[in-house]
Amino acid sequence: MGIRWTPIGAAGMMVRMGHWRGLAVGVCMLAGAGCGSESLGGDGPTGSGGSVGSGGVRGMGGTIGTGSGGTGPGMYCGEVDVPVYAPARPNILVLLDRSSSMNDDSDEASCPGGCGATSKWALLSAKIDRLVTTRASANWGLALFGSDDACGVNAGVAVDVAKGSAASITQALAATTPGGDAPTAAAIDAAFGYLQSGFYSYPKYILLATDGRSGCAPGAGGTAGADAAAVQAIARANSYGVSTFVLGLAPDWDTTATATLNQMADNGGQAARSRIDFATLDTIDTQISVIAPSSPSASTGNPCVVALPYPLAPGTSLAVSTTTVYGQNVLVPEDPLSGWSFTSPDESAIDISGSTCAGLQNSAYSYVAITYQCRLPPPGRSIPSPR
Repeated sequence: MGIRWTPIGAAGMMVRMGHWRGLAVGVCMLAGAGCGSESLGGDGPTGSGGSVGSGGVRGMGGTIGTGSGGTGPGMYCGEVDVPVYAPARPNILVLLDRSSSMNDDSDEASCPGGCGATSKWALLSAKIDRLVTTRASANWGLALFGSDDACGVNAGVAVDVAKGSAASITQALAATTPGGDAPTAAAIDAAFGYLQSGFYSYPKYILLATDGRSGCAPGAGGTAGADAAAVQAIARANSYGVSTFVLGLAPDWDTTATATLNQMADNGGQAARSRIDFATLDTIDTQISVIAPSSPSASTGNPCVVALPYPLAPGTSLAVSTTTVYGQNVLVPEDPLSGWSFTSPDESAIDISGSTCAGLQNSAYSYVAITYQCRLPPPGRSIPSPR
């Protein structure tokens, strides 16, 4: 495949070739022509033939030099696409019931003025707070239902699913009081839509924390219809790859709530398969530990720090962009706060920050494209050696 020459300004040219896949180095290259003290090789306009620099890779019809070769130092001019290997951190959206029934105690008894520390809200929110704080190997987020004191459900969430969100979740829980009905089915559909819209290939989960008493049934279905709709919503989410853990708080004598919670857990794909299928305050840690160990060391890598595949030679500058999972190219500016910057004085790696870093962590991008832009010498002159 031929070389495509793309101008990058009056000072020089950028060379770009077709894809070359190197199994040994694990990167996909859009290989460029080598820039050494000899003329550029290949079928470009500035020469015919060149040498392979030390450690270089020969492209189709041209050369790529990364060390010293020919009569001067090698330089790499062109683009290298580095695949994004984001750590396999699970995304877990906590979907917490804040309906008025959460003011009752765990035996479903009402308390004049509220049940305080013994209320279902206090017990469940304390457990959620502990989970997100101690299991930092997962990305956590929080959504509440209903979002008003009736049957409302917000399209967004109270806290976005992200790494290091525990403090924000703690604050959101402390600022919330229960009230209204429990539109469980609508809340599950909204949680599923949120997770599907932005997390791509990462594993995605809903942690539904509720007392199993749904409301806001579609049509005239009543409580039974509301329960059935919630069970079906969980099944739909699971069929599209978003499974649901169910953390339930219901007394043994409430057989209706217990049956509903069990069916939710079964349809969510994360049932305990014990005496009861949903998780309790005592068993949720064990169930969650399968995907979110308590040790943060279970997470791997940092996709926002990218080692440069070739050293930056004199007269060479970098351009950085990303490729989305849909094939769109997005330019990343050189900016330490909202773009890329060098991580060390030797310029051997770059650090990507801001929204681009978040996209790399959430698998929104499949490649980081690093373009080495070389200033080429006038015809008949070579690039001087570094001193």
